[in-house]
Amino acid sequence: MISGIDEGFIRRVYITSSYVFAFGLLASWSIAGMYAAVGWVVGSLISVGLLRAIEWFIRGTVRPDNTRAGASITVAALVHWPVLIGVLGAGIWLGRDNFPYIIAFCTGLVLTQAVIVLKVVGMLVNGHLNK
Repeated sequence: MISGIDEGFIRRVYITSSYVFAFGLLASWSIAGMYAAVGWVVGSLISVGLLRAIEWFIRGTVRPDNTRAGASITVAALVHWPVLIGVLGAGIWLGRDNFPYIIAFCTGLVLTQAVIVLKVVGMLVNGHLNK
């Protein structure tokens, strides 16, 4: 049985991301060496951390009983970008002289987005095959 996009979808994204993380770590280390593996780890941690921060914020803020949700979203939007730019800048600065690190870092940044897209595509394909 294929699960849909429900309350447990994000939890399943975390689980799948952990498997993809382990595979990506081994692949990056074996293909391009230790610096690429470090880039993969840093990029992946930022990707998963950003998903977790968004999940935490949405679950804590966007509720029917929260009358200050609009103000909270505005403050979060204003704080989010400088923090994200600082974290991404620090991640790139770590590997500024190592091209495999930068490639693996950028690849790690799309970990959770790729897992989400592929899970949804898998649900759509499975839905069409089961008709």
